[in-house]
Amino acid sequence: MKKSLVLLIVTTFWFIVGMATVNAAPMVWMDIGQDNTQDTMYSLMAGDTFVADVIISDLPEVYSMAFSITFDPNQISLMEAQVNDVDWPFKPTVIQDQNSAQLAGGATLGTPNSGTVRLGTLTFQCLAPGISMLDLGPTTETGLGFYTGAGAKIDDTIVWQGVEVQQSVVPIPPSALLFGFGLLGLVGYGRKKISL
Repeated sequence: MKKSLVLLIVTTFWFIVGMATVNAAPMVWMDIGQDNTQDTMYSLMAGDTFVADVIISDLPEVYSMAFSITFDPNQISLMEAQVNDVDWPFKPTVIQDQNSAQLAGGATLGTPNSGTVRLGTLTFQCLAPGISMLDLGPTTETGLGFYTGAGAKIDDTIVWQGVEVQQSVVPIPPSALLFGFGLLGLVGYGRKKISL
């Protein structure tokens, strides 16, 4: 009787613990500056360029991927976009327009991707001061997305993490300020000499 009661308690405990264990949802995020950390905010000067890797974490076994990124074309220009063809060598595709890009690719047959995987790399240039978003999300192209080997699409289970980009006005270098003050001093000195 005691053994049955202990067995029942242990079984119930492991069942509750098993039910409490929840798999993390896959998350797509950006690493700006290639330091292997997730960025949610990035600051730079207007005119600067930056490189952003798009990465997914906690990915279940999938054979294809596709995502979109949108941005304000008045503040940010997409200079280059490429699929990471090491992880997604099958039909890597980039569809790009003025304010967005969509990247897609597939895994080699029989070798699905899982875990933490780099999806692609994007190079941007900041055009004007302000604050704008790099918004990541599922693709709008029909038939593309994150698909498991069983053909299930999992785009709706993914957490999409964008980045706020803050662009500042390019500051005047101190040497230019000194040069300007020196010119003003010379002009003032010249006027004083002429009036004497």
